[in-house]
Amino acid sequence: MAASSSNLDDDIVVLEVRSPEACFDDSVGIERRISEIDAWELRDEELFIQPENDRIMKIRVHRNRLIEHSTYFGSLFGGGFKESSLDYLIVEWNLVTFMETLQFIYGGPLHVSFTNFVPLLEGALFFGVESLVMQCKSWCVQTLSSKKMKISGELLRQLIEIWNFVVDSGLHVFLDLYTDFLALNFGEIMHCESFKELPHALLKACISHPLLTVHSERDLCEALLNWLENNCQCSKFSSKIGENPFDILEKVRIGLLPLEFILGQLWVKFPSIVASFRTTTIFDHISCARINNHSDIQVGYLESFRLRLTQYSEKLDLSGCQQVTGMMLYFSLFPPGTVDPRTFPSSFEKTRDIFLKLKSERQNSVVVSGASLHRSHRMAFFSDLQELNFSCCWRIDEGDIIRWLQLSSPSLRVLKSSYCSQLKVSILDRLSEACPLIKAVDLSVDVSPVAQKVSVLQISREQYLGSQTFSNWKRWSQSKLSNLTNLSLKGRTDVTDDDLIKIGALSHSLSVLNLNGCISLTDYGIGQLLSSCKQLRSLHAAWTSFGQHSIRELLSDSANHNNSRILDHGLNSDSSSSLVELDLGGCKDIDRTLLIKYMMSAFSLSYLSLRDTNFDDEGLHAFKGTSLEELDLSETLVSGRALAYIIGRNTGLNVLKVRGCKLLSSYSDWPEVDDPRSFLGNGGLFEALSGIPSLQELSIGWGLSGFFLETLRPALRYLKSLTVGLGGSLSSQAWMLLPEICPSLECVSVCFQVVSDEGIVNALQNLRYLHTLELQHCLGEITRHCLSVNAYNLKSIKLDRVVPWMTDDDLTILTQNFRSLSQLSLTGCKLLTSGAQHIIASGWPGLTSIHLEDCSNITVHGVSNLLECKAIQNLFLRHNGSGIQRNFISEAALKFPSLRTLSLDLCDACDDGFDTPHYLERLSLCTVKLARCKFERCAFDFDGFSGSAPRIKHSQTIVLEWNSREIRTTIVMERL
Repeated sequence: MAASSSNLDDDIVVLEVRSPEACFDDSVGIERRISEIDAWELRDEELFIQPENDRIMKIRVHRNRLIEHSTYFGSLFGGGFKESSLDYLIVEWNLVTFMETLQFIYGGPLHVSFTNFVPLLEGALFFGVESLVMQCKSWCVQTLSSKKMKISGELLRQLIEIWNFVVDSGLHVFLDLYTDFLALNFGEIMHCESFKELPHALLKACISHPLLTVHSERDLCEALLNWLENNCQCSKFSSKIGENPFDILEKVRIGLLPLEFILGQLWVKFPSIVASFRTTTIFDHISCARINNHSDIQVGYLESFRLRLTQYSEKLDLSGCQQVTGMMLYFSLFPPGTVDPRTFPSSFEKTRDIFLKLKSERQNSVVVSGASLHRSHRMAFFSDLQELNFSCCWRIDEGDIIRWLQLSSPSLRVLKSSYCSQLKVSILDRLSEACPLIKAVDLSVDVSPVAQKVSVLQISREQYLGSQTFSNWKRWSQSKLSNLTNLSLKGRTDVTDDDLIKIGALSHSLSVLNLNGCISLTDYGIGQLLSSCKQLRSLHAAWTSFGQHSIRELLSDSANHNNSRILDHGLNSDSSSSLVELDLGGCKDIDRTLLIKYMMSAFSLSYLSLRDTNFDDEGLHAFKGTSLEELDLSETLVSGRALAYIIGRNTGLNVLKVRGCKLLSSYSDWPEVDDPRSFLGNGGLFEALSGIPSLQELSIGWGLSGFFLETLRPALRYLKSLTVGLGGSLSSQAWMLLPEICPSLECVSVCFQVVSDEGIVNALQNLRYLHTLELQHCLGEITRHCLSVNAYNLKSIKLDRVVPWMTDDDLTILTQNFRSLSQLSLTGCKLLTSGAQHIIASGWPGLTSIHLEDCSNITVHGVSNLLECKAIQNLFLRHNGSGIQRNFISEAALKFPSLRTLSLDLCDACDDGFDTPHYLERLSLCTVKLARCKFERCAFDFDGFSGSAPRIKHSQTIVLEWNSREIRTTIVMERL
């Protein structure tokens, strides 16, 4: 492409390019660049001169070509300047950038990237190479049109650099391109380390963008809070008059934030913002369980409840947003400005009518129908939405969820609706029609307190008015859940054998199943499901009736799996199970012989839980697997020697739970093993544990010596959770070594241990990641000095009978130094008064769990200030003073919109009992536990003449449970 000329020398000018910095690391880099220049279409050898060093290079170029493509050189050579007659010119510019610009002028290849974009564009603007500017723009359009690019921290820094440059250069067309790209990928960039480096103007532009795409409003708010923490003190804001960094929070749709987040994390960081927000109508809607209509909200605030969804959204997380209703779902289908909020309730009904009519008339698939409705009625259609989380959204009706999915998101693959007791299991049938691609469904709730084998004295059931005695699977014989692979029904007391049989008939591809706590199921029903689902890889059936029939089905599956392996791969005839995860905790009805036989075939298990069963050494020895990552044998009969043998074969173990195993310290007769070399040393448990390279969780009691930390030092480097129970010993020296040996600890829980101020203070000060501390029934010198430590990261604390000296003043100090608490448990603090309620409510308004027991006078005047802790999910009040009002259960359900579990004692009732709410009045409440005590006098106190007070002793517990069908009342002997 060299310019044609009869006299090249007249058309040649020598450019001496001087770079302000070294552009090549060595001579090899220079030679590589020279070879690239040689590849241009410049065939005259005289056009190139060897570089003098790594900062200076002389290049002979055509004068006319420079004039033609560069306004800078055009003005320089043809504008009457003295340079117009020179044939030797010095140019000071980055050598690499200038050579790439020159290469582009001569028609050579141009390789634009985020790394060299700014230098190239800067050079193109300075030298006036308009075609290069257009090439950079074209590259931007093509590159940034890829909406789902993997964004690293380094790439984000480069994008920030580019944005700053185009702002300074006034290139608004580039501003729009980069703002669009960052807004669409905001859900990814806000997790980058360099997110805090975003300029305020860019951040504000992104979060104001109509296509801002994030997974949840909580994620967005957390990112903005972190940005403010890193930037609000910077001097750059003080120098800009009128710029307020906190104005970015105005873009957060606060009506979509979980209550626990507003009163917890947001309050801790910016209490003044939360204080002003608590006076608004939006907060009234979020914090009151009675409001179910957005028509109760002022019109001006309605947009604060619009779901943040765009056509690019792949995931929507509304977990914890109990304020979300069906009307909000429908309202979010209409683009902003297309519906009048003042008349929307009628539009809501009209929307449902349109859908029902369309549904009855349609002949095509749901996707086509949804799209046509979108076109006809200007509704949004989220075809990319694949994951939806409705956890704790108890106000949304099952029918509204299904209709909304059919209208907007028929391509959904994952639905999480845990802690939504209003949903029936039969929703699976309707999901198969609304979302035929559904793969995973989570319908789990809290496990019933009577799921563990308790002594039941009486049980009664009362069905809700209009409720049916069977599941409403209207189309189950026609519909198919052929794509369903993951299903969690954890804690569902309304699941029956019929439900399982129908699920098995619909879902032959099911591979992950959680039935933990499904106490209404029988052994036969579980076995029937197992016989239908031959592709199961994960089975969780703890605290169920899993027994002989079910274990035989697992053995049958092992035999079938083995035959398949023989036919497909020519493997040996040893039977093997296909399960990778198995949880049978609390299932004591399994035949010991059958369980041992199954253990012999469970080669592939990576997760095994047999806690609280009669599992012993013989069963453990039968297990031949070598892939265990998690093992839970708590409250079983295994010995230390048997456990050491298994650990020696499974060095990839990450989680080990053996608390309550009383035989760990004994070394009874051990069956003969196939390979004596499998023993480590003398079969010592701690020698075996020391060979595990990355143990992350350890729960142990019996058999634990006080000096185990030194022995296990190599294995505990990555330990995150440590639980030491009865029978173990965590010495004072061990407490001092915890931060050194286990620097990653997040949770420390000890029971029946000797503790001291020095050890606890050392842990609180030096364990950087500690968020949970539990001290239960411990002895030792614990003083007020422990409360003076600033433990900002601590989220949960349990002090059970270890601080009997705690007063209201001590509790105040605790609120000041442990500000981030979300869970509080105090037992045996008899010096606390009713004023402690105000201290707790004002110091920790975002608490989600409160456990107060044997704190004599806290509720002596009733429960009032605690009602200000609006985010409470679990409330436990027992033996704190007999002043709790009779209607407290209904009042608690009304005042705590997220309350799921309530535990009281009849001793604390001021009117000898509590009223049971109607099932419509219980709102989010699912479980109530009422303890009942009896009074006993000393056997030698005849007629009460000794004058001693009678002793209070637990008598029984009344458990009320509401599910989607009925209220179940159970009376048990145990204290729950």
